Amino acid sequence: MKNLSRKIYIMIFFIVKILLLSAQNSFTSQEIDFTNEKPSFVSVLGGNILCQPVKTSYGYIAAGDGKQILGFSKLGKLLWQRAAPGRLKPFVTEGPADLIYGATTDSTLFMMNSSGLVLWTQKSDFSIEEAPLCGKDGRIFIRGINGISCYGLKGVKRWQIETEEQNISIPLVALNDGTILAFLSRTHDGKSIAKRISPFGIEKEEIIFAGQVLQAVSCKEGVALAFSDGSIGLCSVNENGSYSKWTFLKKDSGAAKLSEFSGKLAAIYKNSVYYLNEKTGGKISEFQNGVQNFFYSEHTSQGLVICGAYNGVCYKEDGTISWKAKFSPQKKWNFVFASDSGYLIFCMSNWALEAFQTRLNFSKSQDSFIEKKVSPYSYKYSGIKSDDFSGRAINENLESQMKEKFSQGNFGTEEENWNSLIQSEIDFLYNDWTKTENLFYNEKPYFKRNIEYCQKLIELESESGIYFGKLSSLLKKTSDTSLLLCLVRAAGKSSFDPQGELLSSIEIILKTKTSKNDKKLLQEIADSTYEICRFMGRPSFFRKGQEILKYMLYPQFDKETKDYALKTLDKIIEAQL
Repeated sequence: MKNLSRKIYIMIFFIVKILLLSAQNSFTSQEIDFTNEKPSFVSVLGGNILCQPVKTSYGYIAAGDGKQILGFSKLGKLLWQRAAPGRLKPFVTEGPADLIYGATTDSTLFMMNSSGLVLWTQKSDFSIEEAPLCGKDGRIFIRGINGISCYGLKGVKRWQIETEEQNISIPLVALNDGTILAFLSRTHDGKSIAKRISPFGIEKEEIIFAGQVLQAVSCKEGVALAFSDGSIGLCSVNENGSYSKWTFLKKDSGAAKLSEFSGKLAAIYKNSVYYLNEKTGGKISEFQNGVQNFFYSEHTSQGLVICGAYNGVCYKEDGTISWKAKFSPQKKWNFVFASDSGYLIFCMSNWALEAFQTRLNFSKSQDSFIEKKVSPYSYKYSGIKSDDFSGRAINENLESQMKEKFSQGNFGTEEENWNSLIQSEIDFLYNDWTKTENLFYNEKPYFKRNIEYCQKLIELESESGIYFGKLSSLLKKTSDTSLLLCLVRAAGKSSFDPQGELLSSIEIILKTKTSKNDKKLLQEIADSTYEICRFMGRPSFFRKGQEILKYMLYPQFDKETKDYALKTLDKIIEAQL
């Protein structure tokens, strides 16, 4: 009897599954008409949205006209609204670990953590004309018509250069080596010209392209370019400078709109779409574009979504239609965006978001968001290394000069030399502290014998305002109490922890390398935990931070440590709100 019941249950399960799949196919194969449909949900805002919403790990962010930055879930539902330092310009940038950059109408640059807390503001010397561009090591670039500036993670201006008039219709873009392209208003026989500038504000070369560039998109291999004649090219950089890596020729079709995703380029023309291999420019697929006068395109887990004023279509890479929809001509909206979960969200002109379902959701959607990776720039250092013969590579005078400039800013072309020297010294320090010592060689390596200099190096790194990437590894590998104290303090000063490695390393130190007598170290652990959580702002950081501080309430710690942990815990909870 039990076996029969089980068979009936299995049959019912498969019948229901088949019906659901059939419903899904029916739902997506026919055009969905939003004209007479009610939205699946509506979110009421405190003002209209000023810019195209930008994708984050948790959903989207956008600038609002009520001096607000808004955060939305992956479904498109409003999560939070946070006050900005002033009335906003119509753009916003998602940085590493969901950090947020924006600018006010009086050209005040600001940075928020991922929860919308303003961390710093800086007044620009020129009118900021576009969304800030993120560099590899945490720095950001802003530009006006005749100038470019670079700022560090703590809001200190690293350099500023004047330029001839720029073509602000094409944003700043980063090449594969980290240099940036700034397109100029000046042309050469109708051909576009760009300046290639190092991350440290040094002009590398002037590039004259093969035609008029209308769009430039950063990708792993370099910068993809869309030309006015319909052709596409890829500009890359090697040891000899910039060069054309490949060209895709398609004449008499108008210019393409480019969209990059997972090593592929979608070139969207008026009547067709091409998928190209980013490395070679080879054609992967070609299909018709059924959206006339399109102005929005974005890759989602369902495929490439293309929208115009009256309809939208989602295409898979081979041209198969995932869904298509007809929009209501009576409704007035400013922007539209597609979610991975199968919703098309309209930013209405009446302070609301309206979300319409484009497919049935039977399983958890894949996430098309790609986290921005952070890494140091590649430095070529050929100077001296600290040793017993040469002494300190960074002497006291240079150390003092570096610290002053890291605090005050505007250190210009000196930065590249300083960064390469710090990176080199930190690498040697790391090797000395982590390599296995030779049992037959009694003398310790240089950096183990010069702990005070190690401490000064670590302080310099934490005050530099950029990411060097060695702090978390040193925290895990080091057991020396005085060096640990300096490393934990440096982690708090830096606060930048894009992968959560600093916080995890601090937890390991707390649980394996401290005792109740290490009161100063325990206090530094509490302080640095708070600073990292506040700076990064992600819920996962607050949870981890609370776990670390609650561990300090265990019986093995004395009352003074427990009281300090409780006080810091209250600060974290307040910062989370």
